[in-house]
Amino acid sequence: MDQNDTTLQMPSTEQDLLEDLFGFIKRSKRLTGTTCMTGNQSSTSSEHRNSTRTIGSIFQERRKTSGEHTDLCFYYGSSELACLEIGLANSGSHGTKELNEVGIKMPIMMKNFALQISRQYGINMSSIKIVGFMISGLNLTALLMTFEGSTSLITRSKRLRFSETVADIPRLLPLVLKLVFNAAQIVKGTMNTIKEASTSVCLDNDNDLPFFPPCYVSSNKRKTSGDD
Repeated sequence: MDQNDTTLQMPSTEQDLLEDLFGFIKRSKRLTGTTCMTGNQSSTSSEHRNSTRTIGSIFQERRKTSGEHTDLCFYYGSSELACLEIGLANSGSHGTKELNEVGIKMPIMMKNFALQISRQYGINMSSIKIVGFMISGLNLTALLMTFEGSTSLITRSKRLRFSETVADIPRLLPLVLKLVFNAAQIVKGTMNTIKEASTSVCLDNDNDLPFFPPCYVSSNKRKTSGDD
């Protein structure tokens, strides 16, 4: 903020926008006990995209497909709990980038996050909630993914605007902070669900374990007349 001008100066890069103006989203990891990384490839996205990949035999082996990259991702251990996408320019809620990110890319990643958690810890999908953020210029939108059976449901928050002038702070900033705080509590709830599943011992699913037949080592030694 320039001392001679009360109007906010827009950062020149997406990373500066995240760090300088929306840094409190990244620092919300302190409320949840999670870790976060920027510009990282989603491991669950990569695994999902390559789930049908096999060693080539009759057909040529397919190349491994890279996973989606997210501008910021929150982790508990190796589990991905929330993601964030940034657009430096604000083209409105119906701009091409925001429509693609909020309507396609983020929901797919969020569902992959939840599916991986469910498979890894044996948690019912209805107990998992995944959070996503979309920053477009000075505007912030949050997504919440919940599940009913195998159906995923997306709830989208209002598009909140970050304060651009000092006079806007009392009116606009508290709404943005409240949204981020509530999202952090949801992330913490999912993390606690994982913790509970991690500390429980289940011995009732023996029938679900895959059966691996014993391995036999073949011998190349040939029987000779002297062995009789």
